[in-house]
Amino acid sequence: MTRSTVQVSNCRVSEMCRRQAGERAAQLEEARNAMCTALDQWEHDIKRSEEQEEKIIKMAQQQVKMLQQTRLSHMEQVMKLRQLCSGIPKRAEEVESQHRKECDKMQAELKTELTGLQKKIMLETQKEELANMQKTLQSAWLM
Repeated sequence: MTRSTVQVSNCRVSEMCRRQAGERAAQLEEARNAMCTALDQWEHDIKRSEEQEEKIIKMAQQQVKMLQQTRLSHMEQVMKLRQLCSGIPKRAEEVESQHRKECDKMQAELKTELTGLQKKIMLETQKEELANMQKTLQSAWLM
């Protein structure tokens, strides 16, 4: 009986060890699967974060380029305005000089024209006076 009791006990212990080993193996497999799933998810999340980081970096670089281009454009506009502003006094002097020349020319033409008109008026006045004198003399001779 002892032997059979020992054999039965050995069988039960062996059975229990196999069952426990199976349970441990199943738990270990379940934990391994859960760990792999979590690691896969983390790797996926890390990859997605890296992609988003790259997109943000690209967008920031594009914005920096755009701001640089805008700054250059503004600098060019400022330079053009400075050139225009610096040229205004010179251009104003040129226009004023041209206007003076035109006015002087116009005054000379008007003076010449006025002198001509004065001569014409004097000649007409002289002719009228001569004509009046002739009439007066003719009337005085005829009387």
